[in-house]
Amino acid sequence: DPVMGDQRNGEGAMYVPDDLLPVYREKVVPVADIITPNQFEAELLTGRKIHSQEKALEVMDMLHSMGPDTVVITSSDLLSKGSDYLMALGSQRTRAPDGSVVTQHIRMEMHKVDAVFVGTGDLFAAMLLAWTHKHPNNLKVACEKT
Repeated sequence: DPVMGDQRNGEGAMYVPDDLLPVYREKVVPVADIITPNQFEAELLTGRKIHSQEKALEVMDMLHSMGPDTVVITSSDLLSKGSDYLMALGSQRTRAPDGSVVTQHIRMEMHKVDAVFVGTGDLFAAMLLAWTHKHPNNLKVACEKT
């Protein structure tokens, strides 16, 4: 979980100094196997805005190209069921026995809880790591259990 910042009431805010962004891009993300940014963090890491699910897929592909095989955008402002829901989007690349790369995309929608929580991204990242260990080729199941 990059823990760089988040968006509240339509405004993005960094939790860390701006000069750490290149460190995340150039040093941290390339050595990660799994990353779990929120939408704001994914946009910061790639320099691309996410306005649609298609753009989110492009951003996840960019993040894959930086190193990680598993990318889960843990929460986004994209709406499909309405403003009472959060959408999570995931992408996992695995290598088949013949050497080809297979990419699995998932989308999950969760009902929002009207409260402010601290540490949920860290908890999500830790649980996703555990569940992807148990279900290494099924990101959907790992995310559902997380």
